[in-house]
Amino acid sequence: SLLCDRQTDNQEHALKQHLFCNGYNHSIRPSKSEFDHFYIYTWAFILDFDFHWKDDSLAWNSSLWSNITMIHPNADQIWFPHFENINSKYNEISSLQCLNNDCILRNTGNIDCAPICKISAMCSSDYSRWPFNTLVCRVWFANRDKELVDEVKFGPIITDMPISKDTAVGKWCVTKFESNRTVLNMPGATNHPVRELIFYVEHNPYFVIATVYLPTVVLFVFASMIMTFLLFVITVINRWVYALESNPPNLVTRCLRTFKINPAMSWIMKADYLSIGQKVVTSNNDRQKPDWPMFVMLVDRCVLFVYISAYLILFWVYIPLQHTHNQYDRFGNKVCTN
Repeated sequence: SLLCDRQTDNQEHALKQHLFCNGYNHSIRPSKSEFDHFYIYTWAFILDFDFHWKDDSLAWNSSLWSNITMIHPNADQIWFPHFENINSKYNEISSLQCLNNDCILRNTGNIDCAPICKISAMCSSDYSRWPFNTLVCRVWFANRDKELVDEVKFGPIITDMPISKDTAVGKWCVTKFESNRTVLNMPGATNHPVRELIFYVEHNPYFVIATVYLPTVVLFVFASMIMTFLLFVITVINRWVYALESNPPNLVTRCLRTFKINPAMSWIMKADYLSIGQKVVTSNNDRQKPDWPMFVMLVDRCVLFVYISAYLILFWVYIPLQHTHNQYDRFGNKVCTN
């Protein structure tokens, strides 16, 4: 503790007496006017977060104090913002539990504090990336000084993700976290803006590869075999229709003539049957009468389009791609724990 009436030869202790024993009141925010807004800047990390603000009344000339440029004041010696973590219950009791505020005071009046706190968060599950256990957790911070709810403002939270090279298999990992500004309906400060931290937490099970890929690949192959059998049946029927010598019904003839009028369909219909590429059939009569071979060509092209679409749908349904859309930060870092 600091004793203001005791003489000391310790320069750092004497500096603290000079700063804190000459009318400094740690219960009043460091502003020149009671109407001035006071801004606090925050750096958020995974395991801690730091506050930064400036108090001009605590600046000193280092050359007059043995070139001391930095001291460590006690938490009860300086003004500290009344902030709290808001949990999902939005009750009057703060869920923030801080053990100590490790603060550094510099000769410029800049103060950096790293409180050691236990916080609670509200998490929601995301089942779109099963078998990964994915949680989206939110933490809200706000000024809880009801008399200074608008005078003390927290600036944007700057987030930083440390680098971790540990394997993520079988562990819970924070893959990304970010901050923004939102509004909550809080007691005593209705619709007051707060700062929000969003954590993306993911658990990678050991059996993830077998769980994800083995059943889906089997289903994809099974569906593909059924489609191959249907394609064989359609091809046999098409070859039988292609060899018919009778004239097609009037309905088929009218449909073929309608398609033939369309330039795009006409270009498709002139291609060789079952050919690769678009080799155009040379014909001296562009008004060739619609017949069964032309009908088979149309069916063949339709089947090709349907099968391509069906395979794309099967790939989208059975081959899991969503689980690879990890919520990583811009550098791909993550922090894992057992």
